[in-house]
Parts: sequence; structure tokens; C-alpha cells
Amino acid sequence: MPAETLSRDARHLALPQVGTEGQQKISRGTALLIGMGGIGCPAATYLASSGIGKLLICDFEAIRFEGQLAVFGPDYAESPCYRCLYVEADESLGNCAGNGVLAPVPGVIGTLMAAEALKFLAGINEAAPVLRLYDALATEFRHLGIRKREGCPACAAA
Repeated sequence: MPAETLSRDARHLALPQVGTEGQQKISRGTALLIGMGGIGCPAATYLASSGIGKLLICDFEAIRFEGQLAVFGPDYAESPCYRCLYVEADESLGNCAGNGVLAPVPGVIGTLMAAEALKFLAGINEAAPVLRLYDALATEFRHLGIRKREGCPACAAA
């Protein structure tokens, strides 16, 4: 590992669940962030500072997760994708600006999103696809399983 990245990666290398092998996977990994608002900005910051290999960003300004977090893997033949969870009609529900959101909630979700992406890329804690819903008033999470949607236009042919 090059000396210039060793100091940045030291905090991950010290974790037995990540170590050198996990950090190398992170460094070769790619993550796609949809939206660079209150959620995407902290997620991008933590992913970049963790040494991720490639960070792809899409910002259409209409997509907001509003306290929701999900990680989708690259194997669409087996795993569900974003379109399995949300159909295009769902995106008409509005955004944080129109519906309102407690200011710290996007930061909480963005930080958790970065942590989930790093765990996925490092090959640790690979669980079944799940949607996590954060309720800031109760300070609680709900977990909902995500299934592959039959006839999904994005991944059904994969």
C-alpha cells in the first residue's frame, strides 16, 4: 500500500473486520450516489475520505430519500435494484423542500449510507437487501425486506 494512502487508511486497517483485504476492496470499489443534497453530500464526503476507488454522482434534484436508506448490490440477476423498490410514479411524491424534513435527518442518513456502502465494498456484513426507515421523532429505525419485483424494467432481463 502506498505511503500516502497508508495514513488515510490506517483507521480502517486497524479494524479486524476490514483490514488490508477489506481496504483494498474499498479502494477498487465503485459507489453510485443518487442526489447531492443533504444526504448525498455527507455520504460523498465519507466515501471519498475512505479511499473509495470510484464515486459516481447523479443529481436530478427530484430524488430525495427522506430518512430512508437502502444498499443495492451489483448482481441484478439475484438481487433487487432501485426500481424494484420504487416505480417512477413514486418520485412524484415530492422532495424535502416541499414536504419538509428536520435539518439533521439528511446528515444522519448520509453518514449511515456511507457506512453501509463501505461495509458492502469491504465484503463485511452482507445481509439480505433491506430498506431502513429512520424516525427522528422516536429515534427509531424500522427495517423492511426488499424483494426483486417481477417484471422490473431495470433488472428483470438481467
